[in-house]
Amino acid sequence: MATYGNPSVASITQNLDTVLTLAFANSGDAIADNISKNNAVFYELKKAGGTRGIAQLDPYIEIPLRKGLGNAEWYQGWDTLGTQPTDNVTAAQFDWKQLACPAGVNRREMRVTSAGKVKEIVQDKIDEAQLTMTEAFNRALLQGNVNAGGNIYDPIVSGSTSRTGIEPLARLVYYQAAANQAQVTTSLSVGGINQATYSFWRNWSHDMTGITTYAAFLAAMDQMYENTTKGPGGGADLIVCDHATRSLWNSAYYQVFRRNMDSDNNYPFDNLKFRNARIVCDELIPNVHSNTADTSVATGLGSAFFLNTKFMGMRYDTECNFVLTDMQKPVNQDGKVGHVMWMGNTVINNRRKFGVVGDIPRTLA
Repeated sequence: MATYGNPSVASITQNLDTVLTLAFANSGDAIADNISKNNAVFYELKKAGGTRGIAQLDPYIEIPLRKGLGNAEWYQGWDTLGTQPTDNVTAAQFDWKQLACPAGVNRREMRVTSAGKVKEIVQDKIDEAQLTMTEAFNRALLQGNVNAGGNIYDPIVSGSTSRTGIEPLARLVYYQAAANQAQVTTSLSVGGINQATYSFWRNWSHDMTGITTYAAFLAAMDQMYENTTKGPGGGADLIVCDHATRSLWNSAYYQVFRRNMDSDNNYPFDNLKFRNARIVCDELIPNVHSNTADTSVATGLGSAFFLNTKFMGMRYDTECNFVLTDMQKPVNQDGKVGHVMWMGNTVINNRRKFGVVGDIPRTLA
């Protein structure tokens, strides 16, 4: 008698469970690589060694500060040396954030999948998880909670669990309207430290209101770069802005110097060179001046983040770095599902080496 369909759905199901678990056990690095390949900030953090796993977890991710403001003193012989640090704040503390993406198979998929195609369907599940989690990381980092009616500098909030995501870039590098190449003083805590209280914990900010010429535009950007070079550790090595700002930057450079800006053809992202930094753009960069996601040429204003990747990074739990949980059958669904899990957060330890420029115009003369 002829047999139609798959006569061994139980064995296929068991095989899918096993192959999915093993595949995801070996795909954590691949998912992390995919995230970094799609976002220049994550790429640079990983390249600079700022992405690190933590095996033994504390209640918080504790990051020693690199503020360079200790009490160094010259002495001779038996002089009495001081023992009091500049202040009693020596570390920033960041919450652990958790992200989960479902990965499962339903009975229909099991029934129509032959044994020879198990690996194919598993790869589809991995690819889907990569795309989903890459998008989740990008939006959480670059837009915060603005798409849910909140602020760009507040972590994204899940609509289903009300839990928050990783620290967004606009919080780590905070914009203060009306600041003129100044360090921010608005009351805001980053890593448990309030920038209004501690001067060493303030990034630079500049409001481009009133800038109308190409020369003034370049001068403002040059000054912001100079700000990030103050103190040990060099200046910004990555500048992330919206697409219109990058085009305006190149136009300004041409108008002033009669040549286009250089670029690095070996870099994996389309870029321009400015001083010792690469300029890259991302469609998700928000409008920091208006606290919105609108950076369109017609109605939005531009933004540019000056980042020193030596002092920024990401920490993650080594046992929860894109791992797949056991496959379980929900009581009200005909299939089996697990979750790809990640736990960690973005971190920063020397905010004086960072800057942000907002209210960037769309036309110059």
